[in-house]
Amino acid sequence: MSTSRFHGFGASAGTALAVAVQFCLPCAAEAQARAAEPPRVSSSLSVVAKMEKGEFVRGETVAVSGTLRNGGDEAFVIDDYGDYVRNSLKVYVFDEESGRMILPRAGAPSSAVDAIVVMPGGEKTFSIDIGSLYDLPRQGRFQAAVVATRGGTDGAPDESASSRRMAFSVVDGIALASAARARTRDGSGGRSLLFSLVYWDQASRQNLFLRVSDAATGDIVAFFRLGAFIRMAEPSLAFGQDDTAVVVQQISRDRFAKTVVCYAAGKEGIVSRDDNLVSADAISESISTRLVNERVDRVFEERRKEQGGFFRRHKTRIPASTGNQTSP
Repeated sequence: MSTSRFHGFGASAGTALAVAVQFCLPCAAEAQARAAEPPRVSSSLSVVAKMEKGEFVRGETVAVSGTLRNGGDEAFVIDDYGDYVRNSLKVYVFDEESGRMILPRAGAPSSAVDAIVVMPGGEKTFSIDIGSLYDLPRQGRFQAAVVATRGGTDGAPDESASSRRMAFSVVDGIALASAARARTRDGSGGRSLLFSLVYWDQASRQNLFLRVSDAATGDIVAFFRLGAFIRMAEPSLAFGQDDTAVVVQQISRDRFAKTVVCYAAGKEGIVSRDDNLVSADAISESISTRLVNERVDRVFEERRKEQGGFFRRHKTRIPASTGNQTSP
């Protein structure tokens, strides 16, 4: 049993079951794990990990980054040959409410990184997209931990080192507008895509997102972060040529942004963005303000001339002894 492989989870049976004990798998798995020899806490490996923020809109990249350090006398190598396949760097995700571990999606790689070499006394940084490994629910609160495992050889137990658990949440966002559009270019047989404009407060600002999903399955096929906006005018969504969508959003009192995105499979991305659009109302207001200011300046100038200023005329004062005196 200890030499067999759990290919979907990418570790030896003993390692997988022992990690299950460490992270509180359901009772059935725990019962099996009691018979397995647990991995030792590694004295040579250490993992420090962090997430850039604690809340993500569904569709955003949920990334965890960090540093793997090797304080041992042997290199730590993750690769797909020899004994190196027993080594791994994985992310474990747990539902915060139930405490249960969420299983990786079918076909997820055995290690969160394909290959890595950390020499003795060295360190390597890493970045892992949790969404590429797990099908997270639409909304919820979760915890994640990164675990590095050095597979034991010649009957020796595995050694593992874990980062601290990091809490994060996934929200669906608040819907503003949506539209459906047929998708035929990629051979999907005319199935529809659902385009949803949603927003959410992040870093004390309202941020706008465009989420593109399969109308039948709900699977997200493209996701675009459009940045901060204000809701004096509602954002608009239109469609262009060559699988593009156009979003116009208000970014200040008199400024708008126009973003063109491509949602074609394999070509997803922002095509162009213009942050300097001015509304017709803002132009009219600007012209009116300029005319009023010009009128005020003319009136002020006329009054200044009437009151004197540099144009004031001075008359020579006649000495008092003559009996005649002219005031200025």
